[in-house]
Amino acid sequence: MPFYSSATTILLAAYILTGQPGQAQTADPAGTLTIYDDAYQNGWSFGGWAGSVRPDSPDPVHAGKDAISVSAGPYEALSLRHAAFETTPYQAVSFWLRAKPETKLKIQALLGDKAQPQPEVTLAAPSGDLWRRYVVPLKTLGADARPDMVGFWIQDAGGKGAVFAVDDLALVTSAAGDGATEAGMPPPPQAVLPAVTVTVDALLGRHPISPGIYGVNFAGPEHALLRIPFNRNGGDTETRYNWKQNAHSIGNDWYYESVPVGDAVPGKQTDDFIATSKAIGAQSMVTIPLIGWVAKLGPNRDKLASFSVAKYGAQKEVDTKDMPDAGKGVKLDGSKITGNDPNDASTPSDPEFMRGWVQHLVAKWGRADKGGVRYYLMDNEPNIWHLTHHDVDPAGIGMDEYRDRLFAYAAMVKSVDPTALVVGPESWDFLGAKYSDADILQASRGGDWKVMPDRHAHGDQDFYPWILDQLRAYEKKTGHRLVDVASFHYYPQDGNSADVSTETQLKRNRNTRSLWDPTYKAESWVNDIIDMLPRMKTLVKEHYPGLKLAYTEYNWGADDFLNGATAQADVLGILGREGIDIATRFCAPIPGTPVFHAFQIYRNYDGRGGSFGTTSLQTKTPNPDTLAAFSAQRADGAVTVMVVNKVLTGRTPLTLRLDHVKASGPAQVWQLNSRNVIERLADAPCRAGQVAAVLPAQSISLFVIPSRPASK
Repeated sequence: MPFYSSATTILLAAYILTGQPGQAQTADPAGTLTIYDDAYQNGWSFGGWAGSVRPDSPDPVHAGKDAISVSAGPYEALSLRHAAFETTPYQAVSFWLRAKPETKLKIQALLGDKAQPQPEVTLAAPSGDLWRRYVVPLKTLGADARPDMVGFWIQDAGGKGAVFAVDDLALVTSAAGDGATEAGMPPPPQAVLPAVTVTVDALLGRHPISPGIYGVNFAGPEHALLRIPFNRNGGDTETRYNWKQNAHSIGNDWYYESVPVGDAVPGKQTDDFIATSKAIGAQSMVTIPLIGWVAKLGPNRDKLASFSVAKYGAQKEVDTKDMPDAGKGVKLDGSKITGNDPNDASTPSDPEFMRGWVQHLVAKWGRADKGGVRYYLMDNEPNIWHLTHHDVDPAGIGMDEYRDRLFAYAAMVKSVDPTALVVGPESWDFLGAKYSDADILQASRGGDWKVMPDRHAHGDQDFYPWILDQLRAYEKKTGHRLVDVASFHYYPQDGNSADVSTETQLKRNRNTRSLWDPTYKAESWVNDIIDMLPRMKTLVKEHYPGLKLAYTEYNWGADDFLNGATAQADVLGILGREGIDIATRFCAPIPGTPVFHAFQIYRNYDGRGGSFGTTSLQTKTPNPDTLAAFSAQRADGAVTVMVVNKVLTGRTPLTLRLDHVKASGPAQVWQLNSRNVIERLADAPCRAGQVAAVLPAQSISLFVIPSRPASK
């Protein structure tokens, strides 16, 4: 998978900053502190940034005679300023906003003299170019009970610029009241949908849920709240990380450039990553390059290009922004440049080169059994190196050559740290479990997907089971295990974008089935039954029993929307139910996004370590495309039920039927909904083994039922 991170999403801003020092604030009689009402109030004033801001716009207006109209270019913002002040009297910031539905906005609070940004909160989509009220709790913004409030900002997630209007801004004493309005009137209630019954049986389907399924790639300090168990340092850029120069080759992801990673200190990027992982309590997973080449830098740590325009001629795509001499290796006529010199921007690498790195890691952090790096990943997606690293792997690596490299590098790691665990083969997606790099390359050039030469030369056996067989035979012959964790990647291929059209949202609701349903045909170019998790578990069971199984890259997209959050919550539930050992989402979700909260409601719903259970229970729901549910029991006996309501509109009456569960009190109810904050709702009584609730559209609800399992 080409390297990307949802963290690269840029926001369109509307700052509400404090700014004019020395001016006092006066609360309105109801305890509300008005920021803007036809004009700036209580010492607030415009602070700049947006290209065009009119604070006295007569149209559109929510109430009164004027509103703030904003025409912001990419990454620009509206800024309101005031002196720093105490937020203890207030619970939330309230404002009315009008924009087109496709506008993607977030809000952040800023604190202190340097206006330090706090956690981001994604705002629900504007309502059809109509006015909508937003009430965002200061606690969610990280600004409750603070003496140094210096503002907020509201930013766009698209980075395309936007036209919007803001009116009636205030700090308020209640966090209630979020909702869309038309012409200032309350919205009509959503239609009530047919009732759904979810059945939980505490005596059936019991098996452990591995805490390792809640991992991510590239978590930072800001992810400590999620209690991440595994932090993976993976992706295309890690395939050619040069630890001695602290440099990456970005490959096809960005014009085949080799670039420095901060300082010239050997291994610093990975050492910093490990330090961060330790700080948030996560196990580090570090990638060892196998491809045979690593990045090379020029004098003064200058970037180098694998497909220099000056050397190889004009190309269809070049890096016009940062390095105009760097091309993508495709000529103007559409043909690929061949015969390039890999030494232009890379330098050869082998197991001995990487031995020095593993020795460095052990020297700095200790052996795995002494708190050092425990998991070493055998590169990244070798099945598509011909695409992602065409400059050094134009011919595609075959099954025998990959096996030989895997054996050599895994043995090297084990020789340096016998207590470390090796993870591989890190295969690419559904087809990567079937075919080698060489076969996928020939097929992509117009070959027959049904006749794969490399596969045919190996008894027509698929790539993944063949590799497992080879590893198992090695252990049987030598008594030494080279790989401890079998790993793979899988993306839905047609649903992991930011698209939130109605069609794509409904498809995203369905296509989590590709992880587990043997009757579901993928609604993508794959057009086949995938059944990914049971498929991979079966391969391990049949070809190398005893290995753990890791799903180290996935992403269902739409991080900034509740549709993405419901998909993520569904995936996490599926991973636990299906018994996967380790999973790491690519990449870690941005704090404040709905997908971030989808992780949090499983891992730390109350901010004090409250979590979903660790023993899976049988859970039945009539249609997981519209409402999915998962249940598990905790060590304290509580039964936790996660209900993911995927419907785009309407309210769903729910009955939880709890078989063989002896409730000792009412159920706590925690919910993520259109407010984009995890809230504790009123407790729900448990009567005659049932709990009743009404669920809003696109919501994730966690029911925590104090109980103990009944005996048969």
